[in-house]
Amino acid sequence: MRLDITKHTLTQTVILFFILLFAFLTKENMIPQNGTFSWEGYTSLMLGLDGIVRSVSWLPPLLSLLLLLVNAFMITRMTLVYLVFIDKNYLPPIIFLILCSATSSLTESYMIQIIIYLMLAATDTILHLYRHHDIVKQAFLASVYIGIASLLFAPMSVILVALVIYLMSYRALSFKALIASAVGLALPCFICCYIFWVTGSEFTAFIHEYERIFFDIFLRRSLNIFTLTIEQYVFIAIIVFMTIYGFLRMAMSANSANITTVRSYVGFVWILIGLCVILVLAYNTNPTTLPLLSVPLSIIISQMLKQTPNMFIKDIIALALLITSFLI
Repeated sequence: MRLDITKHTLTQTVILFFILLFAFLTKENMIPQNGTFSWEGYTSLMLGLDGIVRSVSWLPPLLSLLLLLVNAFMITRMTLVYLVFIDKNYLPPIIFLILCSATSSLTESYMIQIIIYLMLAATDTILHLYRHHDIVKQAFLASVYIGIASLLFAPMSVILVALVIYLMSYRALSFKALIASAVGLALPCFICCYIFWVTGSEFTAFIHEYERIFFDIFLRRSLNIFTLTIEQYVFIAIIVFMTIYGFLRMAMSANSANITTVRSYVGFVWILIGLCVILVLAYNTNPTTLPLLSVPLSIIISQMLKQTPNMFIKDIIALALLITSFLI
C-alpha cells in the first residue's frame, strides 16, 4: 500500500478496513471493555427489541458487525456522491471504524448501530434534496427516519432541529416542508401509540413514557472529567484538533469546491453540533452519543486529512489516532 493513506484505492481501503476490524475485535476479546452498557435515553421499544435479539446468543454480535459494515458502506457511498472535493476519498469508513471501536464494543453495539443507520438514512435523504429538488418529500422521509430513531433513543429528536436549521441556512425550507417534517416526526409515534392501544394499553402510554425519558435525561447531569484516563484525554485532544483543523481547511477550500460538496459538508457539521448539544445537556447518554459522533467526525476528519498537503504530517496524525484508539 502507498505510504500516503489518503491515496489508497477502494480495494486497498477495504483490505485495510478488515485488517483493522480484525485487530480491534482481537483486542476486544483480549481486553473486554469495562463497565456495563447504559440504557439512559432508550425507550421500552428498544428494551423489548433487545430482549428478542438476546434470546439468541450469537445474534447480537452478528447483528452488530453486519450493521457496522452497512453503516461503513453508507458513509463511503455518501462521501463519493456528495463530498468529492478533488478526487475520491475512501478514508471515512476507516475513521468511522476507529472512532466506533474507541467509544463502544463492536460486538455489543447493535442498538447503537441501528440509531446510526437511521441517522445516516435521514442525512442521505436530506442531501438528496440538491438532486431531486422535492423538498416536501425529502423533509417528510428524513423526519420519518428520525422519528423512528427517536422512538428507540429519545434524544435523537434533536437531530431533526439540526437538519431543519441546515435547510433554513440555505433557504431550502418552505412552510409546507416544515409541516411535512412535523408530520414525519409524529407519524411513527402515532403508529406506536396505536399499536399500544390495540394491545390493551392506554393510547398515550408511550407518549408519557417518552416525555419522562426525554425530560429526565436533559435535566440530570453526571459529568465527571476526573474519571477519564490519560489515554482518553489524548484521544479527545487529537479529535478536537483534527475537527478544528478540518473546519479551517474546508473554509479555505470552500471557494474552489463544488457547491454540493460544501453544502453536504455543512450538513454534517450541523449534525455534529446537534450531537454535541445532546452530549452536553444529556451527558448521562454518552455511551450512545459518543459512538454517534463517529458519523460526522469521520467525514470532517477524512476531509481534513485529504486536504492536508504534507504527507508526513497527515500520516503521523492518523497513526496517533489509531494508536490511542487501541490504548483506550
